[in-house]
Amino acid sequence: MKSLLRSSILLICAFAMLLLTACGGTAQPATTPQGSAKPAATASGAPVTIRWASSVAKSEIEANNTPGAIAINTWIKTVESASNGSIKVQIFPGSQLANGTDETISGLQNGAFEMAQLNTGSWGDYTQAFAALNVPYLFTDYSLVHAVMDSDFGKQMLQKVQNDVGVIPLCYSDIGYRHVTSSKGFIKSPADFKGVKIRTMTDPIQISSFNDLGAAVTPLSISELFSALQQKLVDAQENPLSTIFSNKFYEVQKYCTLTRHSYTTTLFFMNKDFYNKLSDSQKAAIKAANEAATKASRQRLEAAEKEYQDKLTAAGMQFYKPTDAEMTAFQNAVKPTWDKVKKTMGDDQWNKLIATVNSVKKS
Repeated sequence: MKSLLRSSILLICAFAMLLLTACGGTAQPATTPQGSAKPAATASGAPVTIRWASSVAKSEIEANNTPGAIAINTWIKTVESASNGSIKVQIFPGSQLANGTDETISGLQNGAFEMAQLNTGSWGDYTQAFAALNVPYLFTDYSLVHAVMDSDFGKQMLQKVQNDVGVIPLCYSDIGYRHVTSSKGFIKSPADFKGVKIRTMTDPIQISSFNDLGAAVTPLSISELFSALQQKLVDAQENPLSTIFSNKFYEVQKYCTLTRHSYTTTLFFMNKDFYNKLSDSQKAAIKAANEAATKASRQRLEAAEKEYQDKLTAAGMQFYKPTDAEMTAFQNAVKPTWDKVKKTMGDDQWNKLIATVNSVKKS
């Protein structure tokens, strides 16, 4: 009997080790900077490792040329240095740990990883905190949108994310204006959108705006987008130029219209329980990393956009910049979405947004 029991225990242990080995081989973190200082104690008495689920491609992070990649690398380097090595970061790029909004948010909430990032346009099913940033054709230049994000109104957006989703918002990482690419031709007017099958994010505001323009909207995860374009399941998509280049959409899309219909930034965010267990000094290191990452990505933004347009042109993509009159026509066409955003936000918050925008324009 004892022999049988012992054999059963050994079999169970062997099976458990096999499972652990298999699980350990599903995702490999990208190489990250390592601090040389001796790890300091955390509030719980041990150093910590942050597992970061990222949708950004490994090649983009390693090239360290886009505002997003620069923000990631700056955040990692700063937090490891400022914490004297008590915080280590393992980043898992290319959607290894989570694919899409639902997996990313639920995985972080459940503790499958400690940190993640999502475009502000991807939160619509969980919170309307970023509704203001997704209003089509509202922000005319980067200085305007940055000033709004840094204002008291912008701080309220971050607090709403924390209240609604139960995560700790850390900082923004710039990506840039979103533009439309198509396999059928340039989009010079709302009429050109009619019947065009366009991939969007799952954000209700973005979906509404392209419905206003007359397009046939198909929300898809970005990991599915290239094959959908290649197989002609969709005719068009919209993304920042850096994303268009890094995902090689130029191989299946020839025309890019510089619509600047919305501004895209990414939010870095952290598991609440994990953050709350950190020591005060570790939280201070995270704050320093947040500030450094946002500053670095903004400094790189406009130059990077010009460089990526040049790279896409060299790869065979053609560009068209709409005239002021054409941009006004696009803006007028999406006014029904503005009304929906106003209803979603409430009159008070909408009026605060417009007042903040107008105040920044005057300053």
